[in-house]
Amino acid sequence: MRRSPVLSHLIQILLSLSLCLFLVEPFQYDLRLELTHVDANTNLTSLQLLHRSIERSRTRLSWLTGDNNSPDSTDSPFNAQVPISEIDGGEYLAELQIGSPPSSFLAILDTSSDIIWTQCVPPVFDPSQSSTFAELPCFNNLCQALSRFKCANNLCHYSYCYGRSRNVHGYLASETFTFGLTNGTVVSSISFGCGSISPGDMTWQPSGFVGLGRGPLSLVSQLGLKMFSYCLSPPHEAQKKSLLLLGSLANLPGNTMNEITSTNLLINPAKPTFYYLPLLGITVGETFIPTIGIYIPEERNKGGFIIDSATSMTFLAANLFAPVKKAFVTQMGLPFVDNNPHNPLACFYMPSPYSSIDDVEVPNFVYHFEGGDMALPPENYLWLDSETGLLCLAIMQSTDEVSVMGSFQQQNIQILYDLENEVVSFMKSQCDMEY
Repeated sequence: MRRSPVLSHLIQILLSLSLCLFLVEPFQYDLRLELTHVDANTNLTSLQLLHRSIERSRTRLSWLTGDNNSPDSTDSPFNAQVPISEIDGGEYLAELQIGSPPSSFLAILDTSSDIIWTQCVPPVFDPSQSSTFAELPCFNNLCQALSRFKCANNLCHYSYCYGRSRNVHGYLASETFTFGLTNGTVVSSISFGCGSISPGDMTWQPSGFVGLGRGPLSLVSQLGLKMFSYCLSPPHEAQKKSLLLLGSLANLPGNTMNEITSTNLLINPAKPTFYYLPLLGITVGETFIPTIGIYIPEERNKGGFIIDSATSMTFLAANLFAPVKKAFVTQMGLPFVDNNPHNPLACFYMPSPYSSIDDVEVPNFVYHFEGGDMALPPENYLWLDSETGLLCLAIMQSTDEVSVMGSFQQQNIQILYDLENEVVSFMKSQCDMEY
């Protein structure tokens, strides 16, 4: 059967366009977002901030160490979901805009999850009022990338668990996002989860998550970014701004006098979204404490050292936590509190009078990574409770073999994730200063 000239010409055009799609370099997005701590507008005391941090961290750990989002999870993936206010975990918030015209919402910055989602209910976001909203069909590749989904009415319905059976679910859609509130960058066709959970009191709380993990649904993957970095201000100075930098803006300054520590990123095949670091050991004061191994045991896919933006406290596996705690107790030079009000933290009595951690001499704390060492300042591993006069080690024992570097230890450090070369770099900084 002979092809018509019009049809032949149309085929040639389509082939040319297809070829162009492969030849054209992807657009490079350079984005800058201000971050705010989740407790910034709460007016809580130091004691209350510490206890909230502990509880959020415990819930977060249960998610990081569980198989909540695996296809084989025993949790019913599409059971009743919880209000956003009951989803513990998450420390820093970014304000994003979604839709045309744009609606603003607060999202938790999360390096250990992939999906971007918000609530598709007023007053957060009403899809019927946006000219750029589109539902994604079930055969879409990103739908198939979800660990738990089901098809209904040709829509891709997802379920995501954030620990302790805290499920959120909705359906995948595509929408225009605006990043940055002043002269923001508009990006079309971002795939996201369109949820319908109760917003509750929206005065100041997150209404979604923005995943920065390794999976195809994450923001960094959808934008095709080669790098991102962030710099987090201390949680007890919550009014100070933090920064998330995406694209070439993320690079560490070349003219800095600050020391930069770099190490390779590791991958756990069982949990490929997470960012793992090759930890060789920890030094506390005069004591070096080696880890059993720097690589994740392949036969069980457990253990390892995760760096996470949405966990506050640092968790160490029992065989690492016990000698670290012992080294602090024996070298601290301060009385140890046997029955402290901040259980499970190891706490010490500060001498009176006192005003800051600088008033006492404390053991140093150094991470030894494959490729370099990173010494932390005392305020990154000790929490001073001004109300009780206790100085507490902001490290807890993990309930699993996995260890986690929490955001408290990451404060005032610009952390660069070089996704192209699979390297993470650390540079001490003052995060509330302009870059």
